[in-house]
Amino acid sequence: MPFGPQDAVAARRAAYSSEALRVARTTAPLDMVKQLQDGILSESDETVNACVAMIWRCCFTEDDTLRPEVDGLAATAIVKFLAERSLQFGGATEAIEGLCRLVKSTADTLESHAVVALASEWLPAVGVQRHGVAVRTMIFDLLEDLLTRRAQDLQNAGSSFLRGFCGAVDGERDPANVLRAFRLSKHVCCVLPAEVVAFHVSDVFDNLAAYFPVMFVPPPGCSVSKQDLREALHGAMSEVVFVEHCIPFVLGKISSPSAAAKQDCLDVLRRCFACKADGAPPPAAQFIGEVLTSLRGEVLRLSALTTDSDRQMMQEVLSTVCDAVRSVRMLDIGDVLSALSPITTAAINTVETGSSSTRAYATMLHAVGASDPTIANALVCYVIPLVTSIALEPQATNVQKDGAIAMVAALLAACERCFSGGTSVRAPSAEARDQCAKLGHELLQSSRAFSRGTAADALATLGVLGSHDAQWLPEDQRRGTYRALFLNATTEGGDHVAAALANAARVDGATVADEIEHVTSESSALEPQQLLVAYDALLRSGSLELTEALLPRAFIAMQNPDAATTARWKLVRQGCDELGQRCQTPPKSVVQALM
Repeated sequence: MPFGPQDAVAARRAAYSSEALRVARTTAPLDMVKQLQDGILSESDETVNACVAMIWRCCFTEDDTLRPEVDGLAATAIVKFLAERSLQFGGATEAIEGLCRLVKSTADTLESHAVVALASEWLPAVGVQRHGVAVRTMIFDLLEDLLTRRAQDLQNAGSSFLRGFCGAVDGERDPANVLRAFRLSKHVCCVLPAEVVAFHVSDVFDNLAAYFPVMFVPPPGCSVSKQDLREALHGAMSEVVFVEHCIPFVLGKISSPSAAAKQDCLDVLRRCFACKADGAPPPAAQFIGEVLTSLRGEVLRLSALTTDSDRQMMQEVLSTVCDAVRSVRMLDIGDVLSALSPITTAAINTVETGSSSTRAYATMLHAVGASDPTIANALVCYVIPLVTSIALEPQATNVQKDGAIAMVAALLAACERCFSGGTSVRAPSAEARDQCAKLGHELLQSSRAFSRGTAADALATLGVLGSHDAQWLPEDQRRGTYRALFLNATTEGGDHVAAALANAARVDGATVADEIEHVTSESSALEPQQLLVAYDALLRSGSLELTEALLPRAFIAMQNPDAATTARWKLVRQGCDELGQRCQTPPKSVVQALM
């Protein structure tokens, strides 16, 4: 007996029990379509839904596997029927469910023209966002499956598919589906031909940008977290295909007063500027001028603020600056400097004009230089000669000199960071090097604490660089620099100078100790209390050579009645602790001095 509409209704009322479906499965699926035709055209919603559901359910066996009769030809015919039915008022939900399940089961055998028709005709017409969450989820499942298994057919569907996809995800609000929409957007643009994507890329990106920044608060029981959405959205937005839209969009939001929004902007920028495996500049590098100009403004603004959160944000911004700059490190030095001009040109201008923002630019130069030795070399060769020549002009003001030495110290420290990380930086010309030293020695005699301290930092770092490579500072000049620093460390207010020399001693301890030995053995004019100031900082440097050389002298100096007892024993204990951490047996000279 043929299976009729009333049987389909009965099966539906029986919740599609095994017994109800057993009879239906004796009928070939294509025959079932013919037998239920009257029911499909019925005015009763129940009958229509039951008939549509029965047509696709009878394609599967009791264990939910595809029946052998449903070959590629049969599957194609039934999928076409379900697609047409889903666009009509009655039975649409049942038709979509059946279509999605059937395509998933027959994706490898379904005829190409059927897949192309689904992608180019059905998807744009079905109105995904008009349906409930369950139906939208099924359609997203379908898209995911087709992108994985029938990519070539989707490529053939071209622009029509991409239009349909944009409509399918536009306005999605279910957290799980939004997460999938982000990932699908990225996948779609990787699968389709570049010329097709280029034509619709702004539409796809606009769909993504509508969710930025992620403001999601998960409801109870939600399996999707804010971080899940944030990660997927940022990964999609920073895809190469979206760069021309993404970077201007993000730069327009980076000045947001919201710290979370600003961090999201920085994260997307860092992803955009991630270098390729071959080291070639990423497509985002074409926007480096605009990016550095925008981030420069953020650094200048944050440098005027003092809270811990502002300082943390400053580090985030500087980190992003470095990521952007590293993207051009493989270019010729002229192109590198051209890319860095938003920072370098403005930095030099602040020295010329005596601007109060020179310290902020020094901070930027240090961060950028320390990020890569190639970048550091370009900056040293370009910036140092210019700023030192400004500062050494006869009519240069103290403000100009302070700005110049701040930038010199920052760049030298950046180069030292590169050396300590195992990569060398080529020294500037001998003339530029000598200008650095001349400016440093001049300001080391300054009565202004900032000038003196920054000059000490620059000279100490220059000495350390010379210990790595004599082209930075020949040995005789290096020794003379350490000697000058020690003598200045023993004068009033020399604490910062002593600390700078101590930093040099951490790397070049033997040379520093040797020069101090010469100074103290040749000069009897140094007061014990003055020596203690320098000794205290130097002993804290962690240099074994310095500890061995200075601890006996420090102990002798502290026998002077002018030295405070508390400070005396604190210093001796500090020195012994430093020494004990570095060698099993203290040198005999130290033991004798402490007895």
